[in-house]
Amino acid sequence: MPDSFLYSDDLAGHPGPWVLIDADLGIEDSETERRVFCSIAAVLVRPSDVGGLVDGFAAGVRLALGRLPEPPTDYYTYAGEIPWSREFGRSARADEPEPYRVVLEFEGDRLIEVELLSHTFAWEDYHSPLNAAGTVPVPSQAFSASSDLRGVPQSFDQTTPDEMRAALSFRGPDEFHGKTLYLRKDLVRRYAGRRKLVWLMLGGRHTSMSGKNDSTAVRQVIQAGQNTWKDVRIGSDIHNGL
Repeated sequence: MPDSFLYSDDLAGHPGPWVLIDADLGIEDSETERRVFCSIAAVLVRPSDVGGLVDGFAAGVRLALGRLPEPPTDYYTYAGEIPWSREFGRSARADEPEPYRVVLEFEGDRLIEVELLSHTFAWEDYHSPLNAAGTVPVPSQAFSASSDLRGVPQSFDQTTPDEMRAALSFRGPDEFHGKTLYLRKDLVRRYAGRRKLVWLMLGGRHTSMSGKNDSTAVRQVIQAGQNTWKDVRIGSDIHNGL
């Protein structure tokens, strides 16, 4: 994973620097019936837990279906109500007082608490033919509130009160499906306090297992998990002060 994807000085003409917070990207080849995917989640963690998080994630973390920790999801909040409405994140807070804090369980029953910085907009499009945005990552309700962020009309971007971009949501690059979320570095650093930013990454290659790809060798690779990869990066290793 290139550092330039995780950290960029400017994006789409908006000055940063910018930090990748959430990504879920994939690409498919219909002719070969193969696909490649990658998921990335940036988390905040106490300095004393960074080493344990890095080592534990490399060794194996118990995650549902092998996925990264997932942020809260809003199915019934309108995009225009993000982030100012009391309805934004309300269902998540009803289930959990601090919905962005997740406890990861590692081998040896070691527990490490991290905080996610994103929230998933997932308005179900069958409710209205006017909304076909799909699933989009936006800043967490807690992060938006901390910097008094405001939504940009007809987009999922957010700005600070001085109208400077603070959050940028993008569709996947050409030929890729999925979405990405970037937050401005200075706001992330201020929100993090003494905590450190760590990127957790999972990816892999899959096939449909149809006749052209259905072979003993392919099945053995998949069963052994050799078609997947994971990586972890520490923000300060990419840019001083992150």
